[in-house]
Amino acid sequence: MSEQIDSQIDEIMDYFNFTKVAIAMRALNWEWKNEGVPGEPELRTFARNQLRRLANDPSLGCIYCGGFMVEIDEDGDLSLAFILEKWEAE
Repeated sequence: MSEQIDSQIDEIMDYFNFTKVAIAMRALNWEWKNEGVPGEPELRTFARNQLRRLANDPSLGCIYCGGFMVEIDEDGDLSLAFILEKWEAE
């Protein structure tokens, strides 16, 4: 992985509000794999792993998993979002 990608992942991990996501998941009783509602440490680990996964395979373009959406654009810039609800019509 390049220094630029490592820097982007570090920035996302430093500034993304994982506390807010953890609060929302507790409020909704949003469990992962019947293992209970994840705490902030689990959310951070999961998000970092998904960011690395996408950085290692940009052809994926986007990963939706566990409420998180990880994207990489045509310039190689990463982003992380937590989605409570999404609908796409054709």
